[in-house]
Amino acid sequence: MLQVATIALTVGAIVFIGACAFPLLEQSSVTGGYPYADFPFHDSLYFVIITIATVGYGDIAPETTQARMASILMVVTAFIILPVQVTCTIYST
Repeated sequence: MLQVATIALTVGAIVFIGACAFPLLEQSSVTGGYPYADFPFHDSLYFVIITIATVGYGDIAPETTQARMASILMVVTAFIILPVQVTCTIYST
């Protein structure tokens, strides 16, 4: 049960950190630097979940280089950390 909680918390952390980071990376000087004007939190949360699930509808995409690199880092992190945790869970029982 502890392993399942660890996996759930890892997924939750990746989603929450990504959803908080993307509006900050996508802020523009046109809107006065307010981070959630161009990329609201709910859009960011939707983007992170769709990206991690590898569905990728393409309706929301990061525009800045920093946000694109962060999305690549997020996907790589999700596909490296989660399989390792699942493998450890399977072999530890």
